[in-house]
Amino acid sequence: MPAVRWAAKRRSLPYFDKRGPGTFAGLVKEQPKVKQELNDSVGCLVAEQKIVKIPWIGAGGGAGVVVEKATGKRSYSRISELQFGVGCGGRAQDVISESEGSSI
Repeated sequence: MPAVRWAAKRRSLPYFDKRGPGTFAGLVKEQPKVKQELNDSVGCLVAEQKIVKIPWIGAGGGAGVVVEKATGKRSYSRISELQFGVGCGGRAQDVISESEGSSI
């Protein structure tokens, strides 16, 4: 079974590589000042996440790619989320996070 999961993961990695530029373009179009912040960053994370919430508990997950600008190195990550509280609904969101400083 682990070999099947690894094969599925390898097929999904190019998806995040292609998704990054479009996600950044949409963000810069909505908020032009972000372009300079992204240019000044040492790296960034682009991910997508889905979350479902029912009364008292909610859970979600996602995946993405972290890119180090200096080397172009890509690291793939998973995102997990667990919520407690009143509310219900669901959402899908794109997550963009930049890294400042000397390294990621």
